[in-house]
Amino acid sequence: MNISPEKLVVIAVLALLVLGPNRLPAAARSAGRALAELRRLSTGLQSELRDAMGEPQAALQHAVDEFGIRDLRSAVRSPVRAITSAVTAPIVAAAGEAGQPPADPVAAGDGAPLAPGVAATGAPASHPVAGPPPPDDPALN
Repeated sequence: MNISPEKLVVIAVLALLVLGPNRLPAAARSAGRALAELRRLSTGLQSELRDAMGEPQAALQHAVDEFGIRDLRSAVRSPVRAITSAVTAPIVAAAGEAGQPPADPVAAGDGAPLAPGVAATGAPASHPVAGPPPPDDPALN
């Protein structure tokens, strides 16, 4: 919320006109108390959330330490990169041999051209992938 000094002056003049000079100081004090209470509640809520999030984080760190993994992020990323490169390497190689631009294995289900011998999932066609039957299956009609 962006309140400029001009807006504050207008609010102060309106408050003076509505409340009058006698009740304005008491109203300002009660508004200050309400703002202080709101800040205190906000701080308490933030600390409770931090404590609640700290418990699962500590449990995860304890589990990671038990397995002897020092850097969880790199321990997860390196196998994912290896799998990704293993899946995309045949697609890129086959597309390069056919003189086509390489197919994006992620977008392959969206009508993107596939390399020869590659199923719609990006896996080699010789390895069937379990899943729902293709939409042109007569059993679905």
